[in-house]
Amino acid sequence: MEIIWRKNVYKWKFTKVDIADMKLNNWNIIPYEIVSRTNDIPAVSALIENITNNTFVLVEQYRAPVDKKVIELVAWICDKPIPYIDIIREEIQEETWYIAKNIELIMANNPNSPWIISELSNKYYAQVEWERWKQRLEDSEEIKVLEFEKMDLFKYLQSKEKEWILISSGIYSVIWNMLSRWINILD
Repeated sequence: MEIIWRKNVYKWKFTKVDIADMKLNNWNIIPYEIVSRTNDIPAVSALIENITNNTFVLVEQYRAPVDKKVIELVAWICDKPIPYIDIIREEIQEETWYIAKNIELIMANNPNSPWIISELSNKYYAQVEWERWKQRLEDSEEIKVLEFEKMDLFKYLQSKEKEWILISSGIYSVIWNMLSRWINILD
């Protein structure tokens, strides 16, 4: 399979949309839509562990593309010329007001929705301590900080799924990766 023709039809600050013709292995040609980040800007996200309270921290916010609130990892696109780890550190503080003490890269260049968007993301695990202060959100953000006892995380997520609240799959991929490291499944 290969793209044999591609044309940009829309471009904005962080996103562009192309239409394309893709040649299949049987030589048929089909139309295709491709969404990309401008300048191939990656995203960063983090699963946060509060080591003082022995909890995990996630966020819930409205996402216009799905027209629903979504429970997800703290995340941002890398739109600043600083190291990605510094961007996720800033986002953790801005969205949750926790100060990250330890941040570890868990998954690099991970495609989020490769059937439609070219965006890659780096997923991190971060540890925070103590209590949090007040969020410093941008005007366009309305973020609810959710904190769960570690053993209750999956039960809570399952209860929210039953209520038809959307859960980002990035949560599960980072948790699986962390669990596999902790119990040495992949070694």
